[in-house]
Amino acid sequence: VAMSEMFEHYGDELKAVLGHGSSQLDAAIEQSERGAAVDLSGVVIDAKRAVAEANALLKSMQLEAASVPAKSGASSDMKQTVDRAKAEIAAFNAKISATTDRQRMQLLGNEDGLSGGDAGGGHRARMAQATETLERSGDRVRESRRVAAEAEVMGAEILGELSAQRQTLTHARDNVTGMNDELTRSRGIVSTMGRREWLNKMIIYAVFAFFVLVSFALIFYKFKPKSKPTPPSWTPGTSEPSSKPSFSAGPLPSTS
Repeated sequence: VAMSEMFEHYGDELKAVLGHGSSQLDAAIEQSERGAAVDLSGVVIDAKRAVAEANALLKSMQLEAASVPAKSGASSDMKQTVDRAKAEIAAFNAKISATTDRQRMQLLGNEDGLSGGDAGGGHRARMAQATETLERSGDRVRESRRVAAEAEVMGAEILGELSAQRQTLTHARDNVTGMNDELTRSRGIVSTMGRREWLNKMIIYAVFAFFVLVSFALIFYKFKPKSKPTPPSWTPGTSEPSSKPSFSAGPLPSTS
């Protein structure tokens, strides 16, 4: 199962931020070892800003991972990526600490090598300035953490609202699906009723037509004029036809 696009975006941004900060630290340390004048305090401040940004991205990754169901394969992959990101941030913090220790050792070494009150006073002034710079950077880091915490709380609230809206949309989709099924079933019932109504109308029309035909037939036979019987024809010279029926005499039975 693939990770979400936002999670992958946060992971890429975190790697880019840590990579840029680490390259700056490595370059500053290399120049310092060669004896070049390098402002390590400024590099450390930039590195701590990178750490604050990386922590904010890490929180966003954790929120994205929390929004994925725990039983899915993507959830375990996201957790492993988050653990690797935590390890990278811890390694970068260790590198910053090492750079800060190197800067402190350089300052102490310069202080031991200087002689005279004016040189010592100037070095103390530089130390105070460096300490003030570090304190300002610490304030910025704390402010960044506060902003990240607020963003985390806001992100959690937004995720909760999105989860509630997703459940609402899912419920609405289920309702729409059920309504579609009911409408399909209702259309089938209406279609069946329409066919039955048409069939009933045809039966009624057929019965009505039958009764009409029977009525016309009865009327026709009732009012039909009756024909008079025609008398038998008689020609002159012949005996007058008798109206009585004639019987022919058959042969008599013989007696023996």
